[in-house]
Amino acid sequence: MNDVDTWIRQLVSEDVAVREAAQTALRALDEDAIDPLINAFYAGVNESQGVAVLELVGEIGGPDALTLLRNVIYDPTVRGIWQAAARRGLLLNRDNLSPAEVETLLESDSE
Repeated sequence: MNDVDTWIRQLVSEDVAVREAAQTALRALDEDAIDPLINAFYAGVNESQGVAVLELVGEIGGPDALTLLRNVIYDPTVRGIWQAAARRGLLLNRDNLSPAEVETLLESDSE
């Protein structure tokens, strides 16, 4: 197991310092963290891990991040809490979205 896998597991640690250190380490990797985060998400995560991964992916951004967030938000079979996290992540990246997509996200956010 490598450091990235450890940090991903630590994203939901009960210890705030451990959780923040994992977030900081993954953010420092920037877009290099996106593929491992996506892989972890699709490999199977619990609800809180999924939210943590989606939030971090939204913060980091980039094309692959946006693809994951869109896949989650527009999949009706995905948990609502994950869709909400994906919506927030997409809105963090609104400069990379069309005005129509931003409007749709804002409308669904107010529902």
